[in-house]
Amino acid sequence: MINMQEDNIGLVSNRQVSTGKFNHVFVSSHIIESCFVSNKTKEIGYTYPLYIMKNGEEKIFFGVSEPAAEYGELTKSGLVKTENIKPEFRKYLFKKYKRYVDFTPEQILGYIYAVLHSKIYREKYIEFLKIDFPRIPFADSAEIFEKMSELGWELIQHHLLNETTKIGLCKLSGEGSNYLVEKVERAEGKVWFNKERYFEGISDEVWDFHIGGYQVLDKWLKERKKHEVTLETEDILHFISVVDVIDYTIKTMEKIDEIAEEWI
Repeated sequence: MINMQEDNIGLVSNRQVSTGKFNHVFVSSHIIESCFVSNKTKEIGYTYPLYIMKNGEEKIFFGVSEPAAEYGELTKSGLVKTENIKPEFRKYLFKKYKRYVDFTPEQILGYIYAVLHSKIYREKYIEFLKIDFPRIPFADSAEIFEKMSELGWELIQHHLLNETTKIGLCKLSGEGSNYLVEKVERAEGKVWFNKERYFEGISDEVWDFHIGGYQVLDKWLKERKKHEVTLETEDILHFISVVDVIDYTIKTMEKIDEIAEEWI
């Protein structure tokens, strides 16, 4: 996968959903394919980068030649980094929250990400989410905005695997030296990937967790079955970390809804 320039990240969602549920949202620090959150034709994924990167050479602004860096932060590689937020939206936030210190782009993205992970929001606006891009309601209280933003930003860091809870909810079990992913079968709380080896400690809720059109853990294993992958230690630890992140996500969504039920 190709990294975005200068540690940029992007919100990923789609214009409509063809199913009865909306969970088509994620975040990425890479350039994505259109099927990132779903492989359904009507559920093409779009990336909304947090920052816009431009060449740092001298540009002409309003007929006057000036360095482009004057209009954004100049990065180490010479690119001009500007927030992907319209001035009109900045004015809206200022008017709504009466703050003399602007919210950072990261705070705004965190708030949006939290809202999109609210079950209350997803259920209340499902008919709109079926036909158009998600629209974000803004709480009247700056305090609520900040609480939601904090939860959303922490969720982003976990989804990027910059942070993990490291609980170790599941573990690799079984006998033998075969780590080839030959089948994927869940039975009696165990997730088998061949006749000898399995993961245990994965709850039904974590196993069934979906992002868009994909059941996360099932897809991860089946992709490796498809390509006849033998799991290495790094792969096993990664899978265990993803289980922890999904558990963290479920619990964080509950916290988000505890706040969201007051105003959404």
